Amino acid sequence: MENIFQKEIVTFVDRTIEDLYIRINPAMGRNFNKRCEKIGPGVFKVKVSVPKGELFYSFFDQANPDKPILDSNNLLRGITDWFSMYKVGMSSLQAVVYSPGPSFFSKLDDSNYEMKLITTENWIEQAELLLLLSNGSVFKEIEFEIQFSAHGFVYFKTFLNDELLSQVDSYLFKICGKSTIYYFGKSKLLRKKITISDSYILNDPVQVDTMLAYPPDSIVYHCFVDSFCRFPITVPQDIAFIDWNERPDLDSYYGGNLPGIISKIEHFKELGVTHLYITPIFASSSNHRYDIDDFFKIDPILGTEKDFAELVQKCHEAGIKVILDIVLNHVGSNFWAFQEVLKNQENAKYKDWFLIHSFPIKVETFTTNYQCWWNKGYMPELNFANPEVREYLKKICKYWIERFRIDGWRIDVSIEMELDFLKELRSELQKFSNIIIIGENWRDASYFLNNNILNGITNYLYWWMAFVQYFCGNKMSLSRFTLFLMEIYYKYAHNHVLNSWNIIGSHDIPRFLSQIKNKDDLFMVIFLYIMLPGTPVVYNGDEIGMDGKEEIDSRASMNWSNDLKENMIFQWYKKLLNIFKQEKLLAYGHFAVKYCNDEEELLIFYRYLNDEGLYCIVNFSHERIIKDFSTFLKESEYHELIHNEKCYPGQFKLEPRECLILKKLDRVDYGKGG
Repeated sequence: MENIFQKEIVTFVDRTIEDLYIRINPAMGRNFNKRCEKIGPGVFKVKVSVPKGELFYSFFDQANPDKPILDSNNLLRGITDWFSMYKVGMSSLQAVVYSPGPSFFSKLDDSNYEMKLITTENWIEQAELLLLLSNGSVFKEIEFEIQFSAHGFVYFKTFLNDELLSQVDSYLFKICGKSTIYYFGKSKLLRKKITISDSYILNDPVQVDTMLAYPPDSIVYHCFVDSFCRFPITVPQDIAFIDWNERPDLDSYYGGNLPGIISKIEHFKELGVTHLYITPIFASSSNHRYDIDDFFKIDPILGTEKDFAELVQKCHEAGIKVILDIVLNHVGSNFWAFQEVLKNQENAKYKDWFLIHSFPIKVETFTTNYQCWWNKGYMPELNFANPEVREYLKKICKYWIERFRIDGWRIDVSIEMELDFLKELRSELQKFSNIIIIGENWRDASYFLNNNILNGITNYLYWWMAFVQYFCGNKMSLSRFTLFLMEIYYKYAHNHVLNSWNIIGSHDIPRFLSQIKNKDDLFMVIFLYIMLPGTPVVYNGDEIGMDGKEEIDSRASMNWSNDLKENMIFQWYKKLLNIFKQEKLLAYGHFAVKYCNDEEELLIFYRYLNDEGLYCIVNFSHERIIKDFSTFLKESEYHELIHNEKCYPGQFKLEPRECLILKKLDRVDYGKGG
C-alpha cells in the first residue's frame, strides 16, 4: 500500500498495568493489535506501520480488553471518545484546499460537472476559476459562489459543462482579498502571477465513476431482525426466547423472524420506504449474526428459504428493494473451514484461509494467536491474500442475487477490508443490473468512493461529528455545527453524498433520544438529517421514539403496541419523508447555507438544482423569532410545505425549535401528518 508511515507512540497509564496492547484502526485497511514495550512503571511505547490519513487507536490492558484506554498524551479524540486520533502524513491546512479528484471535481450527469474549493484564511473573500488555453492564456474566468463562510473557512462551488471544457486544456484558481490577488495551482502555493506549468490538466474528473448508482429519492428502513417482529413459527428446541418486553443482553434471543418482517410491509409503505436493509440472516451462533457459520443457509430461527423468497417477492410487489447485510471480513468460530483448522491444526487443508500466527490454536475470548475481529476469538478474520477465499466470498454474494433476486449488499466493516478485494467484488457484482453496494463506514470514506470501490457508505460522520457533538455534548455554537455539516458534505462528490446513507440511529449506537440533552430537540434532529443531502435511513424503533442509553438498548424489541396515529414522532417522520419523496430538490439538490446567526440561533440552508430551490429554516432557540426576510428571500410569497400554507417573508414568525420548508410553487397538499 502506498504512503505507509512509521509512527512511534509513547503513553502513560495506570502504574499497576503490566501488559498493554495498542488497538489500531487505520484510515484504510484492517485493524490490528500489537503488544507495547514497557519502558517504566505505567509508561509504554510502541511502533506501528500505518497508512496516510486519520489514525484511530486506543490501548487496552490484557486483563480487561473490552475497556479502551485513551492516549494521555493525545487530546484529539475520535468517535464519541472510543479512540484517540492522529493525522498521519497529513500536512497542516493550506490557505486553499483543493485536489483534482472527485471530492472537488466530479461529473454530475452525462455532460455537467461540479467544482468545489475551500479556503481557510480570513483575508480571502472571493475565488475564481481560470480556464486556460494550451498557450497559457485565459479563455474564461468563472466566479465561484460561496456556499458557506464561518470561522475563517469559505466553501465555494461552481458548475461546468462538456461544451465549455472541450475548448480549454487546463485551469488555475484566482484567490482574491480586499487588496490582494494570488493564483493557486498544483504546487499548492499562492503566486502573484499566472504560471501555466502550475495549472491542473483537464483529464481528472472522468477517471472515477461519480454518476448516481440508484435514484436518490430513496428511503431506507434498517431492520435488526432478532428484535423487530416475532411471528409464530417452529424453532429449534434448544433456543429459549426472552419475553418480548424484557431488556436484552448480549446472548438473549427475542426470536424475531422473516415472517415477522413480512407482516410489517404495510408499516414500511406507510413511511414511504423504498429500500429495506436487513441485518444478517445467515446461520450463526449469535442473536446479531455477524459471526456467520454458513453463508448459504438461512438461520433456522428466522425461518426458511421459502419465507425469504416470499419476503423479497412481497417487498418487490410493494415497490421496496431488499438489501442484505453481509460480513466478508471475518466469520464465526463455528464456520466450517475454521472448524477444520481447529481439528487438524497445522495439517489443516484450510489453514491458509485465516491469518494464523502460530499453532496450536484454540478459541479463546481474547488475545488469540490468530487474527480476529477486534481481538474477539470467536470472529476469526479471513485471509484475502488467498485466491480461494476471494472466489468463495464472491460466489456467496452472487448466489443470493441470482437465487433470491436481492437488490444489493451492505458490507459490514468495509473500512477494515482489503481494498483491492472490495474493488474486485464491486466490478463482479455490477454485472448484475442495478445492484447497490453500500459499505459500513464511520469515518472519511473518500478513498472508497473515489476509487470505484463502493456505491455509497453509511455516513456516520453526520452522526458523530455534528449531531452528537451539538445536541448531546458540550454546547457549541450554531455556526460551528453548521461548519461541520458543510465539511462533511464537501468530503465527497455530490452524487456520492446522495447515494450514501444518513444515519442518527443503528443497532451499533445508543438511541439518539436517550443521548440528546433536550428531548424536544429530537424533532429538529429528525428534520435536519432528512433534509441534508443523502439518503435518509430509519432504524427500527426510532420512528416511534424508542429510547435506551446503552448500545444494547438499541437492540431492544420493537413496541408494536404503540398507537401510531397518536405518536407525534412517527407522524413527524411520516410527514417529512413524504415531502422528501415528493420534492426532487431534496433528493437531488445541492447544499448551501444562506443564513446562520449564533445569537438568534437561526439557520437557513438551501437545497437547489439549476434555477430551482427551496429553503429549510430551523429556529434552534427557545424563543419565538419574528424577522423580516423580504430583503433576503427572493420571492415575495412562498409556499410552506410542512403546514401547507402561504408564507410571506416580510411577516416571518418562527416558534421555538420550529422547522419550515419554503418553496415558490403552486399549492400542493402533502397531508396533515403530525
